[in-house]
Amino acid sequence: MRRLQWQCRRGLNELEVILIPFLEQQYCDLSSDEQSTFEVLLAYPDMDLFDWFTRRAVSDKADVQSLVEKILSRVESKF
Repeated sequence: MRRLQWQCRRGLNELEVILIPFLEQQYCDLSSDEQSTFEVLLAYPDMDLFDWFTRRAVSDKADVQSLVEKILSRVESKF
């Protein structure tokens, strides 16, 4: 878990605000496939993640995009 916390630390604060709370509050509730996808997601460059989380672009990988949508729905439900 510490490795994932470190990987959630990004160059863009906007991404940290999304990723760190998701890791702390939702990661354990994900299926093992979704947890693996989360680790894959963290390997992408910041600008790809920023574009996906701001809905400027979508991932070409369905499992990654599905997780992005899940993360966004959690963020949107907070507001």
